[in-house]
Amino acid sequence: MRHIAAFLDRDGVINRRKIGGYITTPDEFILLPEAPEGIALLNSIGVLVIVVTNQRGIERGVMTEEDLKQVHQFMIAELKKQGARIDDILFCPHSTGYYRKPSPGMILAAAERHQIELPSSFTIGDTDTDILAGKAAGTRTILITPERKTDIEADFYAKSLYEAAELIRRKITPYR
Repeated sequence: MRHIAAFLDRDGVINRRKIGGYITTPDEFILLPEAPEGIALLNSIGVLVIVVTNQRGIERGVMTEEDLKQVHQFMIAELKKQGARIDDILFCPHSTGYYRKPSPGMILAAAERHQIELPSSFTIGDTDTDILAGKAAGTRTILITPERKTDIEADFYAKSLYEAAELIRRKITPYR
């Protein structure tokens, strides 16, 4: 059986971006409003939720993989408290390469691991690199933005992860 997934960028989609730096500890991780509800909605309609995040702070020596693991464990625990579940997390610790967005490597690796039907799936991000990665992987794309000001054309636009999840629900429910 092939699955439908939502590939979520982390910073700016699930949590607040840290201006001028990297989130290196759990106390710097702040969930965005409606993000847990958006993830819980995706869970409830049977969409796999997979985080795909560039984390070159590891390569730069700003944090370690263990630091990142602690941040992700905190994120998972906070989401679980609010009834939301992440099905997998992939990250790229490098500045370049096939797995670093805008390349599609993380999405394609997750699709193979979880038997995901890419044309029926969605990539949700807040930057052009997220949208480019989703397009390169063959998914539909949703740009989280207060305005439609971007050089890259996304398939859809939303103001929050919850709004994006509602859009996905409307798109896939008629087919289930």
